[in-house]
Amino acid sequence: MDKGRSLIESKLREVIPELDRLLDAEEKGRIEHERRLRELQEEQERKEREQRVRWEAAVREAQEAAAEERRRRLFANALEAWRSAAELRRFCAALQKSAAASEDAEAVENLTLWIRWGQSLADTLDPVLAPGALAEADFDPELDGDELRPYLDGWSP
Repeated sequence: MDKGRSLIESKLREVIPELDRLLDAEEKGRIEHERRLRELQEEQERKEREQRVRWEAAVREAQEAAAEERRRRLFANALEAWRSAAELRRFCAALQKSAAASEDAEAVENLTLWIRWGQSLADTLDPVLAPGALAEADFDPELDGDELRPYLDGWSP
């Protein structure tokens, strides 16, 4: 048994350093794997931060563009309503002249009703007298995703 025991002891002297070397290699591999994993996670986080910054910039630009387009549309509509009201008033003035020149009392009475109605319509259309559309519309509105989408160049609102 002495010979067997010495054989085992000599084999252990050979195996133990090899096991230590394997354990060291495995530990180094684990550490290297964790380092690479950390680097990948940091890179992913950096890319996500960069993308978030680009998205936020795109949303700000879309907000500005959409708000400007909305302002232009509302203002153009108000201007068109103002022009329509002015044209209606000119038309009513022309009808008034026509009525004044008429000798037919029934026609004058009927024209007078149309003139009053036309003048009332002009007053309701005129954004200067009834500034509701402009007065009630926020100049810098918070627009929702559907309103921003056409200005986001592929980004999601």
